[in-house]
Amino acid sequence: MILIQTLLFLWIGMANIPSFTAGMPEVYYFGVESQVSVQMNGCNTEDIQVKVNPGNIYKRNDSTFVFVPQYETEDLKIKLYYKKVICEVKIASIKKLPELIPVFDNEKQGIIRIGDINKLGILKNVYPEDYPEQMKTIVYSFNIFVVNPSGATIYTGSVRGNSLNEGVIAALSNLKPGAKIIINNILVQNMQNGLSRIAINKELTISE
Repeated sequence: MILIQTLLFLWIGMANIPSFTAGMPEVYYFGVESQVSVQMNGCNTEDIQVKVNPGNIYKRNDSTFVFVPQYETEDLKIKLYYKKVICEVKIASIKKLPELIPVFDNEKQGIIRIGDINKLGILKNVYPEDYPEQMKTIVYSFNIFVVNPSGATIYTGSVRGNSLNEGVIAALSNLKPGAKIIINNILVQNMQNGLSRIAINKELTISE
């Protein structure tokens, strides 16, 4: 039996064998459909198999396999088989998607000068380099509240889109230092999941 396995490995070593496509991620995200791509190298697709441990993986087409990570781990093994013989193993980790708080282009750590309210720019998420592209979103709408330095609400409104419109900017132009702009009920959208709500209150403090 050992001799047969040895000869089989030697035969595979001399022949074309499939391989994982270059640039595979080192991190996959919990609950996010993930792809594993295989370079066929002229091999029969029926003889190619991919397994993940822990978890299950499914064949989408001849060269693409998909799986949905179910829990966090630092030891995800992705194994490529050809003719039932393992020919490549990749080790990766599974992490939860980081919680992101949208920021305006020109705010400075939650502070904006009163003269720069009209220059806030776009409200958007800043993503880590390896954040899955299909999970990235754009802001669809949000509510805005303004409280004066003593804590009294002096303005409420809603914004459609991802930046302050002229009417809101005009309403905020006379704020005093120490006032706060509170953004909540933020709706975001992407091609995969449609609209979803971010359950946070974002706060901007007005400075001179």
